[in-house]
Formats: sequence, C-alpha cells, structure tokens
Amino acid sequence: MDLQKFILDADKRLVPEPDLLKWAAWMVESSKLAETSHKRSRVVTKFFGQDSRTRAEDGREPQYFWTEVFGGLLDRERAFYSSYDEAMLGHRAMVKRVKESR
Repeated sequence: MDLQKFILDADKRLVPEPDLLKWAAWMVESSKLAETSHKRSRVVTKFFGQDSRTRAEDGREPQYFWTEVFGGLLDRERAFYSSYDEAMLGHRAMVKRVKESR
C-alpha cells in the first residue's frame, strides 16, 4: 500500500508532495516541530509526513503528528494527532506531564 506523502506549508497545512526525494529532503530538514528538555527527559513533537495509522478503516482521524518522551519516568510515552494545532497542544500537555512526574 502506497501512502500519500505530505509536507507542511508556511501556515502548517498539509500539502501533498508526490516527489519522494523532495518529500524526504523536506522531512530531514523540517519534520521536528518542537523539542523540550526537562531534567533527564526530552519531549519531541514531529510531523510524520503521512498517516501513521496502520489501517485507515479503523474509524479514527488520520494521524500525521506525534509526540514522544525520551528518558525519565515517562520514557517512550507517545501521543498521536491529526492536526498541527492538536500536536502543539499535545506537546505542551506532555511537557506538563513530564514535569509533574516523580
């Protein structure tokens, strides 16, 4: 199954990118949207560039963004999002959880 690939425009809207090399170059340069470090943890939010769901028929919204925690008590905790705005809110919420974890 060939998944459609996207990049983000200046307004953080999804734009289809059919050229695999252009898509890959954009992803290397621009896919990380936010990174916050706190003590021994790092929270990273990225644009995935395609729908991260394994099955489109599962009834959920497409998920193009994710946040993950590296290190600390919440290591490998993840959350997935459908939009840039949701991802940024989710990033802040995950940072708050990391700061509140003991």
